[in-house]
Amino acid sequence: MKSLKRATLVVLIPCVALVLVALVIAGFLVQQAIQARNAAGDLARTTSRVTSYVAAEQVERRQALVPRDGRAAAYDHYNQLIDAAIASLQDTAQQAPDAALGFEQLTAARLLSAADGMYRTDSLAAAGLGSDGFRAYAGQVGAYHADLDAVAPNLTAHGRDLYTALIQSEDWSRVTAAENALLAGVPLPVSQGDWRASAAKVARQLSDLYAGQSAYVVQLTTDSGRRTLTGALSGGAAILLLAALVFVVALRLAPRPERVVPEEVPDVEVFVPQPRSARLRIMPSPSAAPLEMPDMRVMQAVLEGIRKL
Repeated sequence: MKSLKRATLVVLIPCVALVLVALVIAGFLVQQAIQARNAAGDLARTTSRVTSYVAAEQVERRQALVPRDGRAAAYDHYNQLIDAAIASLQDTAQQAPDAALGFEQLTAARLLSAADGMYRTDSLAAAGLGSDGFRAYAGQVGAYHADLDAVAPNLTAHGRDLYTALIQSEDWSRVTAAENALLAGVPLPVSQGDWRASAAKVARQLSDLYAGQSAYVVQLTTDSGRRTLTGALSGGAAILLLAALVFVVALRLAPRPERVVPEEVPDVEVFVPQPRSARLRIMPSPSAAPLEMPDMRVMQAVLEGIRKL
């Protein structure tokens, strides 16, 4: 019996351990998938919040640059606020669950920085360029063109088409011609009104390009989280099913105690000896004649004769 129990434990203990390991693996996969899905939601909320915030701060910065007094301080103040918001997007990208997703998020963040650089140059030019404003303008023109050249190859196919159409447009040619003229210190090749109108269109198209790239990254992250969660649930269910199947098979293969069928015992007559005196009283002698019972009428006649006497 002890050897039977030991053999059963040897079979069942690994199966129970396999089921526990399957539960742990399935739980880990589901937890990772939930984190990926939550990361996608966080990215979507952060992107929406930063985009709205940057747009509002760009309007306030443009208005703050109209008066000449304190223009440089106001310009630096709003730039710092917008840079901090863009940095939050970059931090979110570094925490992405996947390296490819993080790279796409960084591309979108740098594209937003380039679009804001275009807004900065436009705000400075609209407010009028002094000595300090000219240095800031020159720095921002070079910065946002460098950002655009860096992110353009990493855009989506649709984004690259939009960017190619933008830099080949007449508005882009007017803006770059005006920027080069200002940096070179020569008269503008286009009218002030045409330049301002083209600059507004280019800035809006860059913002639309960022919005499209950002929406693509959010959708990509959301789909990745959903696929990860679905795969984790499917993989966890498969692992648990396999573990349960192994457990059932092990139960069926485990040794079982055999049923003991009782054997039929033949009937045995037991001779019980009796005392000799009892045998003498009960058993008549073989030579004696058998006793006969008297007739009842004879007995009644005898009894009547005795009463008459």
